[in-house]
Amino acid sequence: MVNAGETTIADDTYKDAAYFIYPSGFPDSIALQKRIMARHETINARLKQFSVLTKPFRHRLNLHPICFHAIANITQLMILNGEPLYRVNLG
Repeated sequence: MVNAGETTIADDTYKDAAYFIYPSGFPDSIALQKRIMARHETINARLKQFSVLTKPFRHRLNLHPICFHAIANITQLMILNGEPLYRVNLG
């Protein structure tokens, strides 16, 4: 979810410049982009520890978003309560 006026880093797959920044054209930003993407992968790894992204969901379909949101909330609570992400300085 992107708030009004907020942008995120993306590759060329995403086409709406109103929401996305495409840093691939700026050679001095490649290292920064790599750090930001690595930080995002840290979150993915934390979600994967619950096998939420690696194993088939074998329950009723209506339970899938409930379970995924629960894992996402647990991961957010971990970040806020003792397992923070590393900081990325933007300039």
